[in-house]
Amino acid sequence: MFAIRRLPVLLAVLLYLESFAFAQSAAQMVEKALGPQWKLVSRASGLIFAGTVLSVETVAQNSESPLPLVQLEFRVEHAIAGVKPGEIVTIREWAGAWDAHRPMHAGQHFLLFFYPPSSLGLTSLVGGPLGQFELDPAGRIIAAPSRDPTPLGPTHPSPAHTIPAPIHSTYPTLISWRQLQRAIRGAREE
Repeated sequence: MFAIRRLPVLLAVLLYLESFAFAQSAAQMVEKALGPQWKLVSRASGLIFAGTVLSVETVAQNSESPLPLVQLEFRVEHAIAGVKPGEIVTIREWAGAWDAHRPMHAGQHFLLFFYPPSSLGLTSLVGGPLGQFELDPAGRIIAAPSRDPTPLGPTHPSPAHTIPAPIHSTYPTLISWRQLQRAIRGAREE
């Protein structure tokens, strides 16, 4: 009889522990997919989305653009922060920051973490390569950023040798886009 009365308490404790373990394992899966600095990168970002590169254009210095720029257009497929699904997003990045990450080309798919645009409308990837994940057509990460600590300032160019070679990740089979979105939004306290 004593054990029967304690059963609901025991079940509640087990459910709590199971949900805690799931939350821990989800965080570990996100870390495996995005690297150990994923929470810092998420918090520093103003725009987070997975999308397809539509165009890449260099904009030379002129009277309207005192800095050389790279202008990119993306179609948002998975919106996480600062954008909407299906939206066409134009990113204007200082050409000097372009060298801090792997180049992007029309047709490629990425999960991207951009700083909030400046008062000039410019932005760049958070932590250079830390904010850029190339995706295959099925949405799996095929090139992840370096796992080495990198300053998260807006324009800290990385030497070419720190831009990593593609590595394979198993995160799509371990974590869904919904779980990834939830984890990133949780890290951003949204």
